[in-house]
Amino acid sequence: MFFRPLILLLGGLLLWSCSSPSDPDGKAPEGLQVSRAAVRSGGKLFLMHCARCHGTIREQRRQGSNGFRTTAPDFTEPRYRQADPQVLFDTIRQGKTGMPAWAPHLSEEQTWQLVAYLRSRAANPHER
Repeated sequence: MFFRPLILLLGGLLLWSCSSPSDPDGKAPEGLQVSRAAVRSGGKLFLMHCARCHGTIREQRRQGSNGFRTTAPDFTEPRYRQADPQVLFDTIRQGKTGMPAWAPHLSEEQTWQLVAYLRSRAANPHER
């Protein structure tokens, strides 16, 4: 009888510790979205991890997304420039239908760099 409450308590603490948000303020680190270094780093990460499905600017369409029910976005549309950075961050970290969660593979800093790159790519799609 003593072990059941202890197990419930430990389980609850474990779940609580895993559910804490990545950024309590829900904001990107200050200056990151305009940092050229962050955009460059995010671009390199994009080419390594994302371009297979989302494509490069030159490809227009993505080979890796052939057969997907919906085409993976290429992030050149202006709406991605205005997208909430926290939503992009959370989607990358948690994944989405057809897209894996990248939290186990990328640090929070790398994820924010990807967000900076995606928003920059939408602003200047022909320069990337």
